[in-house]
Amino acid sequence: MAGLPSDLRLPRHPRVRTRDLDEAHAALGGLYGEIALDLASDPRAFEWRANAAALGPITIVSGACNGEVRLHGTPAAYVLVASRWGNVRVAAPRGAANVVPGRSAALLQAAAPMTLRNDGDWLTSVARIDRGFLEGQEGWRPLVACPGAAAGPRCSTSTRQVC
Repeated sequence: MAGLPSDLRLPRHPRVRTRDLDEAHAALGGLYGEIALDLASDPRAFEWRANAAALGPITIVSGACNGEVRLHGTPAAYVLVASRWGNVRVAAPRGAANVVPGRSAALLQAAAPMTLRNDGDWLTSVARIDRGFLEGQEGWRPLVACPGAAAGPRCSTSTRQVC
């Protein structure tokens, strides 16, 4: 990669590993906007780890959380949430979805309130897409709820917009 022009090199990947709620809250705010984090289980079991790769208007986050948590607030961007381990319930003004590993994902609307709660330990893959970038695309239309839409002819993965 040393031969790539500097404007094509990936930025340093931010890494978070914390057992501190205030630190986790600050990191979540930097990634997603006004998001609060509440513990629903023993605080001694809590740990949050995340690696983020900022790729221009899209940020990919691979994360893990130990302990039951509740995230709530208003994301500043569109957020696609997929679980690799552990079930998650996402609720927003226009509906709710269960995010099941390998079977479904939830697309959260930018600037709309949401609540996300896991059932315990959780591994995630998240794509954060800047609102201005997505809405500025030629031919942009607001996203429509599409429960059960197949990702491919033999794939059972579905994405549901919940807000």
